[in-house]
Amino acid sequence: VKKINKKEISAKKLEEEFEQLWKIYPRKLGKKKAFDSFKKARKIKKIPYETIENGLYRYIKYLEQQETDEQFIMHGSTWMNGEKWQDEYVITGINRKPKNAMEYFRMKYEHGDDYHEPTRNGEIINDHPELLSELF
Repeated sequence: VKKINKKEISAKKLEEEFEQLWKIYPRKLGKKKAFDSFKKARKIKKIPYETIENGLYRYIKYLEQQETDEQFIMHGSTWMNGEKWQDEYVITGINRKPKNAMEYFRMKYEHGDDYHEPTRNGEIINDHPELLSELF
């Protein structure tokens, strides 16, 4: 008779947890390998589900902030197998590609003394403090 460890994670629970993560993973390639790596992390290495989930949310946020092209997003299997939930995903501002012309000028010039944030119609916000309440 095999003893059942009460702390052991059931196969059904593992599948449910993995499916939750897989639903939100941005590049769904290598599902079987990803699941095998997830299972190993949870059962053998005893990595808490929250640790993996939080790492995935950090990765997704990083991808969104970087506006990463799909071809540069790791396959799900690569991310799981590489235990990428442990990685730190940092935005380095200056090396990041600006999203639009306004962001480009902000990144390039906002540190200067005479920098003023222009509005859409070309007026300078700093010269019209009464407009600030309307904008925010």
